Amino acid sequence: MLDIEALGNKPGAALTELAAQYFNPYTGTVGPAIQLLIKVQSPFLIDPDTLAWHEEKGTYPREEEQEALAIPPATAVFTFDQFLKAHGKPDIFWAWGSTYDFPLLEALYQATLQPSPWEYWQAQCARTVFRTLLPLTKPTPKPHAAAQDVAIQIKDLTTAFAVLKN
Repeated sequence: MLDIEALGNKPGAALTELAAQYFNPYTGTVGPAIQLLIKVQSPFLIDPDTLAWHEEKGTYPREEEQEALAIPPATAVFTFDQFLKAHGKPDIFWAWGSTYDFPLLEALYQATLQPSPWEYWQAQCARTVFRTLLPLTKPTPKPHAAAQDVAIQIKDLTTAFAVLKN
């Protein structure tokens, strides 16, 4: 499962966080995880409406964290790739939605001249599975902090897959 936070909702937006965790959607068993804070740098864009939304929600800017812990976008791509190599490339990459995390993260890869870590058929939408299997259930609210969102998304997807077992 992966999740990003960004300062826009279109490819080319500045990413501020990337988190991912290995897991088994049938059991909920979790494995290795990674959380990266990413420096906001050119040529990535900041959408003023998204920035205002984050400020209203209190999810960004976390200037102290950004200053102390954030890494350049190219370093984030390299670090994430090393994480995947160290633990084995997943057969499926999950995100909560197919039109946000994957396209924005893929744009980061393109901007750093690196190939995406997934093939088009490996990118799967956890939200679609959840809403299909549990149409009357609301997903758990997310705080818009990538690592916490990943944990919640894993829990919700695992709950949906439990419907299949029953």
